[in-house]
Amino acid sequence: MWLDTFNEMRKKSGMSLDEISEKSGVPKGTLAKITSGITKAPALETMKSLVYAMGYTLKDLDDGLEESDGFSAEEKAHIKKYRLLSSNWKEAVDDILDIGYREYEDRRAKRKKQLEQSDALRESQELMDAAAEIVPDASEMLVYINPAAAGTPLYAESDFERLTFPADKVPRGADFGIRISGRSMEPTVMDGSIAWVRKRQEIPNEAVGIFMLNDAAVCKRFFKKDNGSVQLKSDNPDFPDVPVTEFDNFVLVGEVIGTV
Repeated sequence: MWLDTFNEMRKKSGMSLDEISEKSGVPKGTLAKITSGITKAPALETMKSLVYAMGYTLKDLDDGLEESDGFSAEEKAHIKKYRLLSSNWKEAVDDILDIGYREYEDRRAKRKKQLEQSDALRESQELMDAAAEIVPDASEMLVYINPAAAGTPLYAESDFERLTFPADKVPRGADFGIRISGRSMEPTVMDGSIAWVRKRQEIPNEAVGIFMLNDAAVCKRFFKKDNGSVQLKSDNPDFPDVPVTEFDNFVLVGEVIGTV
């Protein structure tokens, strides 16, 4: 059967589907359908291009490889000429063949690397697309009812509510929300907004965070001086900064990563 012969040709050529497709000009999808047997009667010109790309002829395909030595008429002519050359000319031809073959191997390795990178990128994109498909349209988040102060500290309580928000309003990584009271962090964090907080044990210098200061929840910008002292700064110049002394009970709750 011609399909068995064709696949045997492909195996003996050592070429991948991508290499055969590139050399023959036949789309990889078309080639894959032929090798799998989906395409029962491929076009003559298509098969001619494919077998020539692998170093065979249509006659080889018709006769089967067992009745063929695997060489085209052109290749047989080259072999015949090569046998008539002197040893010096044979060495020269061998050197040229080696150079050409190394160039082919380099191109093949480069092409293989490009295909591997393309496959990796495609796989990564497919994973991201799959993840995007399962992202919900809405997110249910825990929001603390008693506000954190962006101004005068307010005592924090454990009361909270569960609210539903559009998914694009909740930043990735947010653990909970907390209502903000006061204008000391405007325009960064507005009075009456909900600050989205990611729980952290440490916070970058000058990042906005939620802190417990003497049992009060405070929204401020963290600033650690060179001498190790900490100051909670206000973005609104109308409000003073809050120094943290060694006598204060001071705990980082988390970093503010967005507001709504």
